[in-house]
Amino acid sequence: MKNSIPQFNTQHLILRGYHPDDLSYFLPMLADREVIRYLIHTDPWPRERIEKWLTSCQRRWEEHGYGFWILEHQKDQRPIGWSGLNWLPDTEEIEVLYALDRPYWGQGLATETARFSVKYGFDVVGLEKIIGLVVPDNIASARVLEKSGLAYTGIAEYFGYQLRRYQVDRV
Repeated sequence: MKNSIPQFNTQHLILRGYHPDDLSYFLPMLADREVIRYLIHTDPWPRERIEKWLTSCQRRWEEHGYGFWILEHQKDQRPIGWSGLNWLPDTEEIEVLYALDRPYWGQGLATETARFSVKYGFDVVGLEKIIGLVVPDNIASARVLEKSGLAYTGIAEYFGYQLRRYQVDRV
């Protein structure tokens, strides 16, 4: 598979494209109910769904010029989650999103990658605004968005759920 996803390093992370062997890291992560409890789909992800989602990452980059990166921890040299920008066809908005495996929570890594994604969206992609969506109970993720420059705009319906909406505009 041709990989047109640009690779970047942040202070602690490598943001890169998907490799087929990444599946073995995501199987246990996306079966962990604590990790997935704030995702829209809160049931453990079956192997086929993970495979389909991971391979769709390449297509998103090809179609939009942005998408998800696989997050690899520089010290551990293993995939620990994903982050990036996602186009929402229903509203034609672009959201910043991220997910990390539980051992990497509370280390500032979500903020590190969310900030990078927002900067990439403005500086490289040329976006005018970026939103973030959070399940109301997910206080930690709300803080990540706030620390990444997004401001709370209220509760809004997305994907059939009432979610906290955040936004940042290009300066």
